[in-house]
Amino acid sequence: MCIRDRLLNRPTQEPGFHVLVDIFFREFPNDLHSLDQIQAKLEKVIKIAQLNVVKQDSYAFDEHGLTGFYILSESHLAFHTWPENGYIAIDLFTCSTRAKTDIAIEAIKKEFIEYNPKKIKIRVVRRGFVYKKEN
Repeated sequence: MCIRDRLLNRPTQEPGFHVLVDIFFREFPNDLHSLDQIQAKLEKVIKIAQLNVVKQDSYAFDEHGLTGFYILSESHLAFHTWPENGYIAIDLFTCSTRAKTDIAIEAIKKEFIEYNPKKIKIRVVRRGFVYKKEN
């Protein structure tokens, strides 16, 4: 049962979806060295997908790279950057509907496509789903 369903004291309506996004760049965009820029993009995604932030934190490493997370009432969103490898990883786990998850996926693609990435790889894993046995 997701956090939101627990708080509202209702049974989970949908299984969870774990979205793994890998974004590869030929050259890492200068804008994405900034926590403010990445957070602004991910906060747009959160708003478009109508997700709810409970808590947020982030960290900029001394050499290079950023990491951060948003605890959502629907679960979490995390990001990690490796500018030296031209790579960003975004991890979204949500107990929202598949339709809402798809809205978040499209918003992520829209926010990062402007940087002309070499590749955006998206995997969706259905989590916590149990098949009922037939009698």
